[in-house]
Amino acid sequence: MPAKRAPIGGKGDDGGAPGGYVQVFLYRVPKANHDSFAATEEKLFAIFRRHGIVGSDLYVCGEARIFKGFRDLRAALEAAPEEEVWVEIDRYRDQADSIRVIEGIGKDPEAGSLFGRVLQLAAPGVLCPQGNAERVQL
Repeated sequence: MPAKRAPIGGKGDDGGAPGGYVQVFLYRVPKANHDSFAATEEKLFAIFRRHGIVGSDLYVCGEARIFKGFRDLRAALEAAPEEEVWVEIDRYRDQADSIRVIEGIGKDPEAGSLFGRVLQLAAPGVLCPQGNAERVQL
């Protein structure tokens, strides 16, 4: 039976600027580490808010109906059946704001060990994909 699911939420959406610049992180996390991973991310939430992030969202991928021409994200990341795929989207006003916020977080004495813990709880030996993106105005 899977571990009890911890509530998962955002890292503090201020309701203001929607954030035109994002960082996306993908994690493969053993299902056994679900609660510990969520608790560690929750501790990071307060640090992110303290340093002025626009907002951050955390998701766990579930079963999906995959459209023709697409590939399941779990398969693309080669997630094992006993692993979950977590998606984290951190929003900033723009690239300059991301640099300012990330520098503040990097200097925060509580942050380093928590980031280390996140990587310890993720699937061992797997590099976590990360990317930055700017919103496209259509």
